[in-house]
Amino acid sequence: MLAEVLVDIETGKVRGFIDKVYGKEIATFLGIPYAKPPIAEKRFMKPEKADNFTDGVFNATKLPNSWTLQNLLVKLYPMLGDELIPDSLVSSWRKSDFKRNSSLLIGTVINESPAPIIPYDPRNSLRILLHYFRANKLHVDVEKVINFYFANINIFDIKNSTIAHNNAFSDFAFNCPTTVFSSLYYRYNTVYRYLFAHKTVSSSPPCQTMGPCHADDDRFAFGTVLNATDFEASKQWMAVFSGFAKNGSTPWQNYYTSANGSLIAPYLVFTGNLTYDKVEYNYRNRECEFLNRMMFPGINS
Repeated sequence: MLAEVLVDIETGKVRGFIDKVYGKEIATFLGIPYAKPPIAEKRFMKPEKADNFTDGVFNATKLPNSWTLQNLLVKLYPMLGDELIPDSLVSSWRKSDFKRNSSLLIGTVINESPAPIIPYDPRNSLRILLHYFRANKLHVDVEKVINFYFANINIFDIKNSTIAHNNAFSDFAFNCPTTVFSSLYYRYNTVYRYLFAHKTVSSSPPCQTMGPCHADDDRFAFGTVLNATDFEASKQWMAVFSGFAKNGSTPWQNYYTSANGSLIAPYLVFTGNLTYDKVEYNYRNRECEFLNRMMFPGINS
């Protein structure tokens, strides 16, 4: 039986337990509420402080039930115009309404596509997803995107069609918005970028094939990996984040401007060992130039 531990916090007493992680004892507390549940109109508003624990002691020895917040049938979007989000994202970008003289560490994983794929029809899966985003006022020519990513791919080639689907959705939803924001942010700040490409055996089969999927990097940043190989990679990845938090820099080159005025955007390709990992430049530049002209008209990154 795990030993219990009792602590006092602002909202009352909390019961946790002593866990052993890689031979070290750690006081662990699971599911402590920091705010009131984000119900109805509170979903995208500023969090309200949680109430004091009425039963005296909050049991944080196990995780609470999951709270499902999103699916493609129920559209949940930020509420604009309040203290938390006073303006739209694109409008803020156009006005360069963000911090100055700061450092930013930003990145994506190699396969950011968490979207479901219709069996044997990746092309139509992407078409449905793009129409969903288009219906919510994001500028995109669906058929032009389909033709761009599926050019020269046979409709019956499921493997390469699936790769094209994942690349397209990753670029559309994650990679290219990251590119345009980091480029704009660089005008007033220091920017470091990474691509998390370390394959882990604990991922689902699709993520083992194409590389880590959306949120696969979280466990490495927080040290919750499950095997020795991933543990070594996790230690290095946590060192990157802790070093950035302390010093505002990383072991690799930040964005810079060339002699002819062009933006050069280095990014670390993290494959699990910083000693051998390489730095490349201008991630998916061709694809993002194509997409960002449609998605963010009038924004010159």
